[in-house]
Amino acid sequence: MPNKKCTKCKELKPTTEFSRNKATKDKLRPCCKACDAIQRNKHYQSHKKESALYRKEYYEEHREEILLNAKRYTQTNKEEISTKRKIHYQSHRQEILDQSKRSHEKHKDNVIAYQKEYRKTHKEETIAYMKPYRRKYYQDNKNEINARHRAYAKTTNGKKAMRKGGAKYRALKFNAKNEDFCLNEILERDDYICQLCGKKTRPDFKNPSHPLYPNVDHIVPLSKGGEHTRKNTQCLCYRCNTQKHNTGTGDQLRMFG
Repeated sequence: MPNKKCTKCKELKPTTEFSRNKATKDKLRPCCKACDAIQRNKHYQSHKKESALYRKEYYEEHREEILLNAKRYTQTNKEEISTKRKIHYQSHRQEILDQSKRSHEKHKDNVIAYQKEYRKTHKEETIAYMKPYRRKYYQDNKNEINARHRAYAKTTNGKKAMRKGGAKYRALKFNAKNEDFCLNEILERDDYICQLCGKKTRPDFKNPSHPLYPNVDHIVPLSKGGEHTRKNTQCLCYRCNTQKHNTGTGDQLRMFG
């Protein structure tokens, strides 16, 4: 194999270590690939800002053309690109996962804000897109999901969520104004004291039909145009709540306090 002397490092190297150049007699670059790389890196570092500015201006001027070429290349080399990406991911899996984790932690707040805004502006599109996937996932994991829901419903947070969801459903059923709050807020606000008989209720009773079991009551019933809001709710014991039913009797002046 013929050799050639590099003009930079002055070493004698095989011609395979030199890049091609049609302008020279031997059709090779005067310096080897390693020296070329060092020289290019030095030039890049000294002209980094100018290069970035030039690339940005060039992209802005030829944006549509660049995107069109990229799209055309992706479509014609779809399988090749997919294979390369899979190979790269498999060989750099842990590195990619670590980098993704660091990026997520760094931009966590921005990502969450963007996702919330996107879901608000594309709510119908997101629901329509995810509907078949959610249905398939539910069908494939139906027993596991139901078991998880039953287990959660037995926990303290689960019971609160079930009561909150039930109250919201009733408000929507009567087309009433709905305010987002937890029913326990009302009980704690009223110090678990029945607002009709004045007795202290007992939230530790396991039997929800006990006369002193705390209930959250709508002062003006939903069936009579009342709202599901903090002002229109009060703590009542089970006995007073069942006796009142949906008559609307009670201290309605509390709503304007």
